[in-house]
Amino acid sequence: MSEESLKEPNKEPDKTASNVDSSLIYLGPNLPSMLNRFTVYKGGMPKHLDKMVTDCPEIESMFVPVAKLSEVMGKINQTGTPYNVWYNAIIEFIKKGVK
Repeated sequence: MSEESLKEPNKEPDKTASNVDSSLIYLGPNLPSMLNRFTVYKGGMPKHLDKMVTDCPEIESMFVPVAKLSEVMGKINQTGTPYNVWYNAIIEFIKKGVK
């Protein structure tokens, strides 16, 4: 994996979070009182998360098309994949204190 791909979490080639017509599922860790894992959103990522995504851009990368649920879950659990790195970055963000 290139260092460049880790610097830009929302730049993975198959990422379609910007497609507001698709249903997306959040596969990152739970964000207390904000966002729960496995929640499905129609019409893209919720706007109320914009500030949080600014603070932790990896959150946006964990919104994936529902059809990719199984594929991405495998990547989250595989050490060193972008999804695994992003998931762990969100955990560290939560440990610092979600605001």
